[in-house]
Amino acid sequence: MARQSRHGAPVFLLTRPKAQAARLADDFRARFGPDLRIVISPLIEPIFLAPDLPQRDWAGVLFTSGNGVEGARRLSMAPGRQAWCVGDATARAAAAAGYRAQSAGGDARDLADLVLRSGAHGPLLHARGDEVSGQLAEILQSAGIETHEAIVYRQETVHLSAEARALLAEDGPVIAPVYSPRTARLLSHEVEAIPPTAPLLVAAISRATARSLTFAPQHLVVATRPDGDAMLDAVAGLLATVS
Repeated sequence: MARQSRHGAPVFLLTRPKAQAARLADDFRARFGPDLRIVISPLIEPIFLAPDLPQRDWAGVLFTSGNGVEGARRLSMAPGRQAWCVGDATARAAAAAGYRAQSAGGDARDLADLVLRSGAHGPLLHARGDEVSGQLAEILQSAGIETHEAIVYRQETVHLSAEARALLAEDGPVIAPVYSPRTARLLSHEVEAIPPTAPLLVAAISRATARSLTFAPQHLVVATRPDGDAMLDAVAGLLATVS
């Protein structure tokens, strides 16, 4: 791939699903300025499903992603019920969908702890994707809270767009925030297939995500907490490094 010259500020490469990436782009422009150049090239996209749900009087729902919220909304799953959410962004999505949302501000273990501290009684329903880590339902079941799961979406792998590949063929810095181990693995596969000439700087949402990278970025920072605000701080650190 021919090397293209580019000067000036870094470009952001957002590889989250389109809807999430669009919201993330708004967050970045609000934090770092309206003139950012942002390339959106999802590596995964959700396919929403319609599982058969047990007919129960659900005491509440559990959300570990915005896609889980969207899948539940499409199914009119326990509307208006209490929703315990893994992080602030997921809680905002749940509130917008009509749930009484509360954020754990962390990961699946933090979410389980929040539910346990709340004194909640089951049955609870975890709306999730087909790939999930943290064993949330098992943790709550072992604590005596009846918890069921509904797979409301699956993630389909997508290759980097031509625009994203062209960006990586330039010589200016590219900042890539990475929000999950799976995305880290997919980005690694894409990068190793090119390979890029652009200096690639990565902000990882967790140490597990950072460990899932199989290439060496020019700079790598790990967010201090697995949430959106901490990722914005991590990206700010990368921008300071480039400056």
